[in-house]
Parts: sequence; C-alpha cells; structure tokens
Amino acid sequence: MNHAAFRMIDANLNRAREALRTLEDVARFGWNDAAIALDAKELRHALQSAVAALPADRLAAARDVAGDVGVAFGTATEYEREDLSSVAVAAGKRLSEALRALEEAVKTVDPAVARAVESVRYRAY
Repeated sequence: MNHAAFRMIDANLNRAREALRTLEDVARFGWNDAAIALDAKELRHALQSAVAALPADRLAAARDVAGDVGVAFGTATEYEREDLSSVAVAAGKRLSEALRALEEAVKTVDPAVARAVESVRYRAY
C-alpha cells in the first residue's frame, strides 16, 4: 500500500474530524442548538465508523508534520473571522473539502471504505 496515500488519508481524516468538532462546539456553545450539535457529533462518529477498517498503525506511521511542505501555506484571511457563524461556515467548507480528498485517497486503499466515506460526505452536505 502506498505510504503517500496513507499520509493524505491521515491528514484529511484529521481535518474532517477537526471541522466536525468545530461545528459541534459552535452549535453547542455559541448557538445553544442541541440538534445541530448532535448532528455534528453523529457525523463525527459516522466518519470514525466509516474508516474503522483502515489500519490505524499505517495512518500514524504515515504522519510527517515536520516534512510536510504545506505546513507553511496560509491565506491573507486565515486568521480573520467575524463571529462564530463565520467560524462555522469555514469549518463546513473545510469539512466538505476534506471528505472529498479523503474519499479519493481511500479509493487507492479500500474501495468499500471509500463508499462509506462518500456516504458521510453526502450526509454532511
């Protein structure tokens, strides 16, 4: 199995989890919206279930933050958020992008897992 694919899977899985946690926390603490917070939590757990068949040791071994050429990439507005709603919008965009990249990379490893990630991606939309 391709080390680079596992590296991409690990990064995007983490990115998607972080986005879902951010959405959950904005809904919970910022909006006091239990329904949205629960939806985000359930999606986070569904994502974990979808990727459970992937070898966790391979994902961890593929992680290379020090060697990641993209760590220093940034945008002019990366640290600008008007309010928690703009935080939620940014997290939602990050989630959909991460799930798409995750799905594509997982296709090279386990097509059944890719289909499960696709299902989570459509639920997230």
